[in-house]
Amino acid sequence: ISVMDFGGRMRALFERLPHVGAVVAPDETERVYRLFRRLADDLERRKQLISEAGARDLYEYNASDPARALSALLVVIDNYAELKESFDSLVPALNALLRESRAYGIHFLITADRPVVMGSLFSIITGRLTLKQSDKGEYSAVVGRVNNTLEEIEGRGWVRLGKHALQF
Repeated sequence: ISVMDFGGRMRALFERLPHVGAVVAPDETERVYRLFRRLADDLERRKQLISEAGARDLYEYNASDPARALSALLVVIDNYAELKESFDSLVPALNALLRESRAYGIHFLITADRPVVMGSLFSIITGRLTLKQSDKGEYSAVVGRVNNTLEEIEGRGWVRLGKHALQF
């Protein structure tokens, strides 16, 4: 797991986890660019390995020979608005990674405080969830139409599953 901590600066919490490789803050410019380069390089390496093995994706590749299995990677970007504002030149690279990486076992978890911030990413990201929104109309932008007549329960959220919004 790599964490880009552009939100709450909870860095110390994540760094202690054994499966976290890096926690990068927005003021660590070189580390941000290095993480993107490393992700792009790893994606190309995985594409080549999986293609040479004749597999469709990472999971088929791993099943064909568990001894050479590759781990799935998770990249957490906390506060996309900050990334976009501070590293606007990386947005096209992020979009490319998002489009290509899922089959190769590179997954992203991206947070934003308002749906409008995500912009064109909504057309790329298929798995979406939301917690409480200040404007009830914003739920539909994230997960589709929801039933807002239910009483508010702390921790309730909505996830888009196919064409439906389901609560959790």
